[in-house]
Amino acid sequence: MSGPAVACEQSNGLLTGWFTGPRGTPEDAADPATQRPFRRRRLHVWLTARLVRMPFPAHWSPSLRLQPFFDDHRPTATGTPVRVFPAVAATPRLPEPGRWTNPILTLFVTMVVSVGLPWIPWLPVFTGLVVMALGVTLSVLCTISYLSWPDSREEASVEGAWVARQSGYRADVHGAQLRWMDEQGSVKTGHIIRGPEGWDLVLTDPAHVATAATLRAAFQQSRPAVGDDELLRDLSVYDRAFGVEITENTTLDGEVA
Repeated sequence: MSGPAVACEQSNGLLTGWFTGPRGTPEDAADPATQRPFRRRRLHVWLTARLVRMPFPAHWSPSLRLQPFFDDHRPTATGTPVRVFPAVAATPRLPEPGRWTNPILTLFVTMVVSVGLPWIPWLPVFTGLVVMALGVTLSVLCTISYLSWPDSREEASVEGAWVARQSGYRADVHGAQLRWMDEQGSVKTGHIIRGPEGWDLVLTDPAHVATAATLRAAFQQSRPAVGDDELLRDLSVYDRAFGVEITENTTLDGEVA
């Protein structure tokens, strides 16, 4: 089942492409610059999308509000934000991979605990088996998390580029890099960052800081005070400027200057 087709117009080098199928799928978001088809989903991605992925809301629409960027949830080394598109894609339900969610470490710790529990006299004998089964389950979930989060970020890059193009930005994805172009044709970078409600798309401009500093310094410079001699002008000055010669025989046709 395929969804409605969406067309991107071409103007001033705007990237073009026709997208068919439901939104948010890799097949729907081929690279518009080269029409390079997105790679097919692997088996674990298919299982993750149906077992552990949050359903994407049908009434979703991109919010164009410029949200605070430098907060506790986002790093500060990505450049100056120009536009923030919040929640362009959903994140997996499983915790983000980290030191304490390593599948090998989780399995090793649970094995050690399950072997040591039967030596405690007041615990049932089957406690070790229960802990072992729990450890295997946690290891499988951690493995799915390690495999699903990178693919989720990659899909969010494609979805974010689609949202940016629908909002008037010239954006595309080349490999693992998301880029966009400003009005002058300069290539800028975009970032997919985990936000409070999903993956956020942040379009950044490194030169924005220097431009803002220059404008701020020019605005803060004190201008010399204007004297009274510069504020007062004689009417003859304007007459000479506009080529008007007023003599005794000149009539003004009833107009008063």
